[in-house]
Amino acid sequence: MESIKYPYAIPLKYEVFYGTKYNSHRRVKAILIGDILGRTPEFKNMSYDQQTLIIKEIEQGCYHATCEEISKYEQSADWTNIMFRNIYNYICGNLFQNIDPNSEVQSKYLIEKILNGNIASIDLCKLGEMNSDDLCPDKSIEIKKKIQERANIKFSKKICTQDTCRKCKRKEYVVERMHTRGLDESDDNRATCVFCQHTWRI
Repeated sequence: MESIKYPYAIPLKYEVFYGTKYNSHRRVKAILIGDILGRTPEFKNMSYDQQTLIIKEIEQGCYHATCEEISKYEQSADWTNIMFRNIYNYICGNLFQNIDPNSEVQSKYLIEKILNGNIASIDLCKLGEMNSDDLCPDKSIEIKKKIQERANIKFSKKICTQDTCRKCKRKEYVVERMHTRGLDESDDNRATCVFCQHTWRI
């Protein structure tokens, strides 16, 4: 028996998603949105019309953001254009990562705002245009902080012959010193044997 790929997705409303505006690409994304949102009790407790409206507006936002982005390259907003399809998939994927609390982003910020009605209907259509800072501010701040911390690390290397490698017993190794600019952190010193690549802390 074949397994169901999207067990939480709601059936798409025929008169909304099977008209001339929608094709299979857009319907698949609408199904994915429904599947992500359908995992939450808040979404399940909404009326079918409310669920349909949310899914439609989120997908439309991705579609309109794609049309706007493709126009910057003076390309046609056409499904036969592979660049158009790639941009659409990228925008949808970025948004889905931020909606799905089980994704790599691991944030409930956006899905809670959508389901609690903290995002107005007009703003749902603009989700596709938002960058990561807007979609998940807390995670974005955390990432920027880590980048800044890494920028504050300085490395220095020198070749030494004072000690002997514990593995091959030769006396030539490289000492790599990692300096952090934080006053409360000590330097991290690591030695690597030039001959056998054995590494140890010093």
